[in-house]
Amino acid sequence: MPSEVEHKVMKLQKFVIDLRKGQQFHLGAIGHMDETPMFFDLPGNRTVDLNGTSTVPIKTSGAEKQHFTIILSCLADGIKLKPAVVFKRKTMPKEKLPKDIIVFVQEKGWVDERVLFGWLREVWFKRPGALLNGKSMLVWDIFHAHLLDSVKSELKRNRTYQCVIPGGCTSLLQPLDVCLNKPFKVPMRQKWNEWMVNGEKQLTKVGNLKRLELATVCQWIVDSWNEILSDMVIRSLLKCGISKSIDGSEDDELFSEFIGSRDDVELEENTEECDFYDDGLSEEQFCKLFGDSNNEDFEVF
Repeated sequence: MPSEVEHKVMKLQKFVIDLRKGQQFHLGAIGHMDETPMFFDLPGNRTVDLNGTSTVPIKTSGAEKQHFTIILSCLADGIKLKPAVVFKRKTMPKEKLPKDIIVFVQEKGWVDERVLFGWLREVWFKRPGALLNGKSMLVWDIFHAHLLDSVKSELKRNRTYQCVIPGGCTSLLQPLDVCLNKPFKVPMRQKWNEWMVNGEKQLTKVGNLKRLELATVCQWIVDSWNEILSDMVIRSLLKCGISKSIDGSEDDELFSEFIGSRDDVELEENTEECDFYDDGLSEEQFCKLFGDSNNEDFEVF
Protein backbone atom coordinates (compact mmCIF):
# COMPACT_ATOMS: atom_id res chain seq x y z
CA MET A 1 0.00 0.00 0.00
CA PRO A 2 1.49 3.40 -0.97
CA SER A 3 2.47 5.52 2.03
CA GLU A 4 0.12 8.35 1.00
CA VAL A 5 -2.85 5.98 0.86
CA GLU A 6 -1.81 4.33 4.12
CA HIS A 7 -1.72 7.75 5.78
CA LYS A 8 -5.26 8.51 4.57
CA VAL A 9 -6.50 5.13 5.77
CA MET A 10 -5.00 5.56 9.23
CA LYS A 11 -6.34 9.11 9.48
CA LEU A 12 -9.87 7.97 8.68
CA GLN A 13 -9.58 5.06 11.09
CA LYS A 14 -8.60 7.43 13.89
CA PHE A 15 -11.46 9.79 13.02
CA VAL A 16 -14.00 6.94 13.10
CA ILE A 17 -12.71 5.52 16.38
CA ASP A 18 -12.58 8.92 18.08
CA LEU A 19 -16.09 9.77 16.89
CA ARG A 20 -17.51 6.44 18.00
CA LYS A 21 -15.82 6.71 21.41
CA GLY A 22 -17.21 10.18 21.91
CA GLN A 23 -20.75 9.55 20.69
CA GLN A 24 -21.19 5.88 21.65
CA PHE A 25 -23.16 4.94 18.52
CA HIS A 26 -24.80 1.53 18.56
CA LEU A 27 -24.25 -0.52 15.39
CA GLY A 28 -27.73 0.25 14.08
CA ALA A 29 -26.83 3.95 14.02
CA ILE A 30 -23.74 3.46 11.85
CA GLY A 31 -24.59 3.47 8.17
CA HIS A 32 -23.05 3.51 4.73
CA MET A 33 -24.38 4.69 1.37
CA ASP A 34 -23.03 4.54 -2.16
CA GLU A 35 -24.26 5.45 -5.62
CA THR A 36 -23.46 3.18 -8.54
CA PRO A 37 -24.33 3.62 -12.23
CA MET A 38 -25.75 0.82 -14.33
CA PHE A 39 -27.01 0.52 -17.89
CA PHE A 40 -30.27 -0.74 -19.32
CA ASP A 41 -28.31 -3.27 -21.36
CA LEU A 42 -26.08 -5.54 -19.25
CA PRO A 43 -24.47 -7.86 -21.80
CA GLY A 44 -21.69 -10.10 -20.56
CA ASN A 45 -18.31 -10.28 -22.23
CA ARG A 46 -18.65 -13.98 -22.98
CA THR A 47 -20.28 -15.43 -26.07
CA VAL A 48 -21.05 -18.89 -27.41
CA ASP A 49 -21.21 -19.66 -31.13
CA LEU A 50 -20.23 -22.28 -33.68
CA ASN A 51 -16.58 -23.31 -33.67
CA GLY A 52 -14.62 -21.32 -36.24
CA THR A 53 -16.90 -18.29 -36.27
CA SER A 54 -14.66 -15.23 -36.43
CA THR A 55 -17.23 -12.60 -35.44
CA VAL A 56 -19.84 -13.26 -32.77
CA PRO A 57 -22.45 -10.50 -32.27
CA ILE A 58 -23.41 -9.81 -28.67
CA LYS A 59 -27.17 -9.69 -28.30
CA THR A 60 -28.45 -6.45 -26.77
CA SER A 61 -31.59 -4.32 -26.76
CA GLY A 62 -29.69 -1.33 -28.16
CA ALA A 63 -29.64 0.56 -24.86
CA GLU A 64 -26.01 -0.03 -23.84
CA LYS A 65 -25.35 3.68 -23.30
CA GLN A 66 -28.56 4.50 -21.43
CA HIS A 67 -27.74 4.63 -17.74
CA PHE A 68 -29.50 4.95 -14.41
CA THR A 69 -28.14 5.29 -10.88
CA ILE A 70 -28.76 2.86 -8.04
CA ILE A 71 -28.41 4.04 -4.43
CA LEU A 72 -27.69 1.28 -1.92
CA SER A 73 -27.28 1.71 1.81
CA CYS A 74 -26.92 -0.46 4.88
CA LEU A 75 -26.26 -0.43 8.62
CA ALA A 76 -23.46 -1.98 10.65
CA ASP A 77 -25.91 -4.35 12.37
CA GLY A 78 -26.64 -6.00 9.01
CA ILE A 79 -29.85 -4.20 8.08
CA LYS A 80 -30.16 -3.29 4.41
CA LEU A 81 -32.05 -0.06 3.85
CA LYS A 82 -34.58 0.36 1.06
CA PRO A 83 -32.82 0.67 -2.32
CA ALA A 84 -33.36 3.71 -4.51
CA VAL A 85 -32.95 4.36 -8.23
CA VAL A 86 -32.57 7.52 -10.31
CA PHE A 87 -33.91 7.35 -13.86
CA LYS A 88 -32.90 9.79 -16.58
CA ARG A 89 -36.14 11.67 -17.24
CA LYS A 90 -38.06 14.76 -16.18
CA THR A 91 -41.32 13.21 -14.99
CA MET A 92 -42.18 10.24 -12.80
CA PRO A 93 -43.14 7.13 -14.78
CA LYS A 94 -46.85 6.45 -14.99
CA GLU A 95 -46.52 2.68 -14.74
CA LYS A 96 -47.03 0.90 -11.43
CA LEU A 97 -43.69 0.44 -9.68
CA PRO A 98 -42.67 -1.98 -6.91
CA LYS A 99 -43.30 -0.62 -3.42
CA ASP A 100 -39.97 -1.79 -1.96
CA ILE A 101 -37.85 0.77 -3.81
CA ILE A 102 -37.65 4.57 -3.87
CA VAL A 103 -37.74 6.03 -7.40
CA PHE A 104 -36.34 9.43 -8.34
CA VAL A 105 -36.10 11.12 -11.72
CA GLN A 106 -33.39 13.53 -12.81
CA GLU A 107 -32.58 14.94 -16.24
CA LYS A 108 -29.16 13.31 -16.37
CA GLY A 109 -30.00 10.22 -14.33
CA TRP A 110 -27.61 11.05 -11.53
CA VAL A 111 -27.67 12.14 -7.90
CA ASP A 112 -27.87 15.89 -7.43
CA GLU A 113 -28.80 17.99 -4.40
CA ARG A 114 -32.54 17.45 -4.84
CA VAL A 115 -32.21 13.69 -5.23
CA LEU A 116 -29.84 13.42 -2.29
CA PHE A 117 -32.23 15.35 -0.05
CA GLY A 118 -34.98 12.99 -1.20
CA TRP A 119 -32.85 9.99 -0.28
CA LEU A 120 -32.08 11.43 3.15
CA ARG A 121 -35.75 12.12 3.76
CA GLU A 122 -37.13 8.82 2.43
CA VAL A 123 -34.39 6.39 3.44
CA TRP A 124 -31.77 7.59 5.90
CA PHE A 125 -34.00 9.57 8.24
CA LYS A 126 -36.54 6.70 8.14
CA ARG A 127 -34.07 3.94 8.94
CA PRO A 128 -35.05 1.58 11.79
CA GLY A 129 -34.70 3.32 15.15
CA ALA A 130 -33.91 6.74 13.69
CA LEU A 131 -36.65 8.54 15.61
CA LEU A 132 -35.81 6.91 18.94
CA ASN A 133 -32.03 6.74 18.93
CA GLY A 134 -31.14 10.15 17.58
CA LYS A 135 -27.41 10.40 16.89
CA SER A 136 -25.95 8.50 13.96
CA MET A 137 -22.90 8.26 11.69
CA LEU A 138 -23.15 8.12 7.90
CA VAL A 139 -20.16 6.97 5.87
CA TRP A 140 -19.89 7.89 2.18
CA ASP A 141 -17.34 9.05 -0.38
CA ILE A 142 -16.29 12.48 -1.63
CA PHE A 143 -18.86 12.67 -4.43
CA HIS A 144 -19.52 16.41 -4.69
CA ALA A 145 -23.22 16.28 -3.75
CA HIS A 146 -22.27 14.77 -0.38
CA LEU A 147 -20.14 17.80 0.44
CA LEU A 148 -22.68 20.55 -0.24
CA ASP A 149 -23.20 22.95 2.66
CA SER A 150 -26.95 22.39 2.44
CA VAL A 151 -26.46 18.63 2.85
CA LYS A 152 -24.08 19.11 5.78
CA SER A 153 -26.62 21.38 7.47
CA GLU A 154 -29.44 18.88 6.96
CA LEU A 155 -27.35 16.08 8.43
CA LYS A 156 -26.39 18.23 11.41
CA ARG A 157 -30.02 19.21 11.97
CA ASN A 158 -30.91 15.53 12.16
CA ARG A 159 -27.93 14.68 14.41
CA THR A 160 -26.07 12.69 11.76
CA TYR A 161 -22.28 12.87 11.80
CA GLN A 162 -20.75 12.68 8.35
CA CYS A 163 -17.70 10.49 7.75
CA VAL A 164 -16.20 11.13 4.30
CA ILE A 165 -13.93 8.51 2.73
CA PRO A 166 -10.83 10.21 1.28
CA GLY A 167 -10.24 10.27 -2.46
CA GLY A 168 -8.37 7.25 -3.75
CA CYS A 169 -9.41 5.09 -0.78
CA THR A 170 -12.86 3.82 -1.75
CA SER A 171 -11.44 0.50 -2.95
CA LEU A 172 -10.17 -0.05 0.60
CA LEU A 173 -12.61 1.75 2.88
CA GLN A 174 -16.03 1.82 1.21
CA PRO A 175 -17.97 -1.33 2.18
CA LEU A 176 -20.33 -1.34 -0.79
CA ASP A 177 -17.52 -0.73 -3.25
CA VAL A 178 -15.26 -3.31 -1.61
CA CYS A 179 -17.65 -6.14 -0.78
CA LEU A 180 -21.24 -5.67 -1.89
CA ASN A 181 -21.61 -3.95 -5.26
CA LYS A 182 -20.22 -6.82 -7.31
CA PRO A 183 -22.32 -9.54 -5.63
CA PHE A 184 -25.30 -7.24 -6.17
CA LYS A 185 -24.57 -6.85 -9.89
CA VAL A 186 -24.21 -10.59 -10.51
CA PRO A 187 -27.96 -11.37 -10.11
CA MET A 188 -28.81 -8.13 -11.93
CA ARG A 189 -26.87 -9.37 -14.95
CA GLN A 190 -28.31 -12.86 -14.64
CA LYS A 191 -31.83 -11.45 -14.70
CA TRP A 192 -30.99 -9.38 -17.78
CA ASN A 193 -29.56 -12.44 -19.57
CA GLU A 194 -32.65 -14.47 -18.74
CA TRP A 195 -34.90 -11.67 -20.00
CA MET A 196 -32.93 -11.42 -23.27
CA VAL A 197 -33.30 -15.16 -23.85
CA ASN A 198 -36.75 -15.96 -22.48
CA GLY A 199 -38.49 -12.72 -21.54
CA GLU A 200 -41.51 -11.21 -23.25
CA LYS A 201 -40.39 -8.30 -25.43
CA GLN A 202 -42.04 -5.67 -27.59
CA LEU A 203 -40.89 -4.07 -30.82
CA THR A 204 -41.06 -0.47 -31.96
CA LYS A 205 -42.88 0.49 -35.17
CA VAL A 206 -39.65 0.14 -37.13
CA GLY A 207 -38.93 -3.29 -35.67
CA ASN A 208 -36.34 -2.44 -33.02
CA LEU A 209 -36.43 -4.09 -29.61
CA LYS A 210 -37.99 -1.84 -26.98
CA ARG A 211 -36.00 -1.19 -23.86
CA LEU A 212 -36.81 -2.68 -20.48
CA GLU A 213 -39.82 -1.40 -18.61
CA LEU A 214 -38.87 0.66 -15.57
CA ALA A 215 -40.98 -1.55 -13.30
CA THR A 216 -38.94 -4.57 -14.40
CA VAL A 217 -35.66 -2.81 -13.66
CA CYS A 218 -36.97 -1.76 -10.24
CA GLN A 219 -38.01 -5.31 -9.39
CA TRP A 220 -34.61 -6.63 -10.42
CA ILE A 221 -32.95 -4.10 -8.10
CA VAL A 222 -35.18 -5.13 -5.20
CA ASP A 223 -34.64 -8.85 -5.79
CA SER A 224 -30.87 -8.52 -6.26
CA TRP A 225 -30.51 -6.44 -3.08
CA ASN A 226 -32.56 -9.02 -1.20
CA GLU A 227 -30.01 -11.67 -2.20
CA ILE A 228 -27.27 -9.92 -0.21
CA LEU A 229 -27.12 -11.61 3.19
CA SER A 230 -27.12 -9.62 6.42
CA ASP A 231 -23.95 -11.40 7.53
CA MET A 232 -22.16 -10.10 4.43
CA VAL A 233 -23.29 -6.56 5.28
CA ILE A 234 -22.01 -6.88 8.85
CA ARG A 235 -18.66 -8.22 7.72
CA SER A 236 -18.25 -5.59 4.99
CA LEU A 237 -18.41 -2.70 7.46
CA LEU A 238 -16.17 -4.60 9.85
CA LYS A 239 -13.56 -5.38 7.21
CA CYS A 240 -13.42 -1.74 6.11
CA GLY A 241 -12.83 -0.69 9.71
CA ILE A 242 -16.10 1.22 10.07
CA SER A 243 -17.65 -0.94 12.78
CA LYS A 244 -14.68 -2.75 14.29
CA SER A 245 -14.34 -2.79 18.06
CA ILE A 246 -13.14 0.52 19.43
CA ASP A 247 -10.86 -1.27 21.90
CA GLY A 248 -8.62 -2.47 19.05
CA SER A 249 -9.38 -6.17 19.49
CA GLU A 250 -10.52 -6.54 15.87
CA ASP A 251 -7.72 -4.62 14.17
CA ASP A 252 -6.46 -7.76 12.46
CA GLU A 253 -9.79 -8.02 10.63
CA LEU A 254 -9.08 -4.91 8.58
CA PHE A 255 -8.22 -5.60 4.93
CA SER A 256 -8.10 -9.32 5.66
CA GLU A 257 -8.96 -12.35 3.61
CA PHE A 258 -12.64 -11.47 3.19
CA ILE A 259 -11.88 -8.24 1.33
CA GLY A 260 -9.49 -10.08 -0.93
CA SER A 261 -12.23 -12.59 -1.69
CA ARG A 262 -14.20 -9.95 -3.58
CA ASP A 263 -11.97 -10.81 -6.57
CA ASP A 264 -13.29 -14.36 -6.42
CA VAL A 265 -16.70 -13.21 -7.65
CA GLU A 266 -16.65 -14.00 -11.35
CA LEU A 267 -18.57 -11.33 -13.22
CA GLU A 268 -19.77 -11.56 -16.79
CA GLU A 269 -19.45 -7.87 -17.45
CA ASN A 270 -17.77 -5.44 -19.77
CA THR A 271 -14.54 -4.55 -17.99
CA GLU A 272 -14.59 -1.13 -19.66
CA GLU A 273 -17.75 -0.12 -17.82
CA CYS A 274 -17.08 3.28 -16.26
CA ASP A 275 -18.12 4.25 -12.75
CA PHE A 276 -19.48 7.78 -13.03
CA TYR A 277 -19.19 8.12 -9.25
CA ASP A 278 -15.46 7.32 -9.23
CA ASP A 279 -13.87 9.47 -6.55
CA GLY A 280 -11.10 10.43 -8.96
CA LEU A 281 -13.44 12.26 -11.33
CA SER A 282 -13.83 16.01 -11.23
CA GLU A 283 -17.33 17.47 -11.42
CA GLU A 284 -16.59 18.65 -14.97
CA GLN A 285 -15.47 15.18 -16.03
CA PHE A 286 -18.51 13.69 -14.32
CA CYS A 287 -20.89 15.96 -16.23
CA LYS A 288 -19.16 15.20 -19.52
CA LEU A 289 -19.57 11.47 -18.95
CA PHE A 290 -23.25 11.88 -18.23
CA GLY A 291 -23.76 14.24 -21.15
CA ASP A 292 -25.80 17.41 -21.33
CA SER A 293 -28.86 16.04 -23.07
CA ASN A 294 -32.16 16.93 -21.45
CA ASN A 295 -34.13 14.43 -23.53
CA GLU A 296 -36.34 12.01 -21.65
CA ASP A 297 -34.66 9.00 -23.16
CA PHE A 298 -36.95 6.45 -21.57
CA GLU A 299 -40.34 7.89 -22.38
CA VAL A 300 -40.84 5.00 -24.82
CA PHE A 301 -41.10 2.48 -21.99
